[in-house]
Amino acid sequence: KAAFDDSPDPRLSQEGTVQAMDELNVFLEYYPNSQYRPEVEKMMDILMDKLAYKALLNCRLYYDLGNYMGNNYESCIITANNALNDFPISKYRVDFAFMILKARFTYAQESIEAKQVERFRRVMDEYYSFTTDFPESDYQKEAKRMFEYARKVVEGK
Repeated sequence: KAAFDDSPDPRLSQEGTVQAMDELNVFLEYYPNSQYRPEVEKMMDILMDKLAYKALLNCRLYYDLGNYMGNNYESCIITANNALNDFPISKYRVDFAFMILKARFTYAQESIEAKQVERFRRVMDEYYSFTTDFPESDYQKEAKRMFEYARKVVEGK
């Protein structure tokens, strides 16, 4: 419990959070039938959620950095994809998926003209994945706007 309480804010290094999760896992291994198991599992969920939120903050940071000192849009996409794999049931899944779409879109917009059609096709593919996985998302309106823009570029209009 002490390690759980010492877990830092998501904006800080999450070394303490990972350590707390390790300690809670050890507890569950040694005492699988403990009366505290439900409480420990709840703490694990909270810590996992904290790590997922930290990953989302990292995605947003990469996106905000844009093309500063390299292609941070690609870093945003990679971080979001890793987070989707690492946290498959996170409440931030839709946010990660949207960050991928948004980063692909902005990257395509800022690309040289010769590469735009190819990159906007990837935006369209990402849009289809996003709308299939999250049809009721609050981001649908913005995603649709990106798709329509990408479609116009790809069709040459």
